[in-house]
Amino acid sequence: MMAQYLGLKAQYPGTLLFYRMGDFYEMFYADAEKAAAILDITLTTRGQSAGQPISMAGVPFHSMEGYLAKLIRHGESVAICEQVGEVTGKGPVERKVVRVVTPGTLTDSELLSDKSESTLMAVHQGPRNRCGLAWLSVTQGVVHLAECAPDEVADWVARVAPAELAYSAGCTTAFEERLKRLRMASNAGNALYTTARPEWQFDSALGQRKLLDALQAASLSSWNAQDLPLAHAASAALLGYAEHTQGRSLTHISSVQVQRDDELIDLPPTTRRNLELVQTLRGEDSPTLFSLLDTCMTGMGSRMLKSWLLSPPSRPHPSTPAPGGHCHPRKQCNTHAAWSALGHTAQTTQRQRRRRTHHRPHRTAPGPPPRTGRPGPNATKNRAARAHPAGAGRLGAGGFCAGKGGARAAGGGHGAKFAGPQPASGFAARTWY
Repeated sequence: MMAQYLGLKAQYPGTLLFYRMGDFYEMFYADAEKAAAILDITLTTRGQSAGQPISMAGVPFHSMEGYLAKLIRHGESVAICEQVGEVTGKGPVERKVVRVVTPGTLTDSELLSDKSESTLMAVHQGPRNRCGLAWLSVTQGVVHLAECAPDEVADWVARVAPAELAYSAGCTTAFEERLKRLRMASNAGNALYTTARPEWQFDSALGQRKLLDALQAASLSSWNAQDLPLAHAASAALLGYAEHTQGRSLTHISSVQVQRDDELIDLPPTTRRNLELVQTLRGEDSPTLFSLLDTCMTGMGSRMLKSWLLSPPSRPHPSTPAPGGHCHPRKQCNTHAAWSALGHTAQTTQRQRRRRTHHRPHRTAPGPPPRTGRPGPNATKNRAARAHPAGAGRLGAGGFCAGKGGARAAGGGHGAKFAGPQPASGFAARTWY
């Protein structure tokens, strides 16, 4: 059994391995010591290896989510190994790693809030003082691409706010130190965790091929993403790492979005923090601009609103109206929905209330109560007498009142409709047929 564990652990060297044994997920050696210190669980021993006792710690499988969430908050990645074979009594049961849970690839609702999103970003250091960026949320089907200078990576990280940043193990020492300073500068509420990936995964041709296969397209020109070789290299490592953690291919990828510096408002990290867009100066979730504007009915809408606040466009959308106007109901623009909402919400509400007050439909007088029962032999005669009292005019076919004295209207006849005297208000009198 220990030989099987060591073989699986060799495939995930920097990850805690949850090894399923009956009703528990067990950890051994250094993984057990690290997990016991973080989770505050009992550390025991099991057998010996090279004359030294083997450290062991475990958590129940039915309460694994709580322990897993605590490990993720501490920046640890966990590989979950399940039993996939039948118990035969001959040797250990076949086991396999079914998924890897990292801070940037969370999909479980127990580990992620409805109004927050776990974003994974990959950065590639290219030649000529340029860098390629690619990021996505595993729960969505959009891959974002961008290229920038190395000095602008910090601004892009602050704008996207990823939970995990993957970089090439072959990058320069200065660039790696810069990324580590970004992790140290992140606060506890929006912590950034870095992961080194093999250098061969950052390949431009491989990234372009992965994007074309995911989009089922022959060219990236439809998304204006064909001339971004550094971003393609970052997307290769991004998609490879995401598929590695999920244990399957990402078949739901359906779009690519290219973002450029001149298309977004430049908000430095200090400005974002002082404006308290999504977090207060103390690192709390409220009261912030996002918490005041967020009246969305679903978590998907809340996450979209947060992305609009963190990445506001520098130029208004073509469907953006003038101040005080309204967007097209089927072309709601990001700027008007997010940044302009704070100024227009109160005015729109007052305008709607005023419109409802001044344009209420007129209420008509209630009609006569319905008659019940079978009409008697004189019902027709009584109805005609009530409809045409003495001195009332008749309505002929022309629809005009004949005036006093009961004379016939022009074009009228015995089959014309009858009406009582005209009321003073000018409304047509009630008629009976």
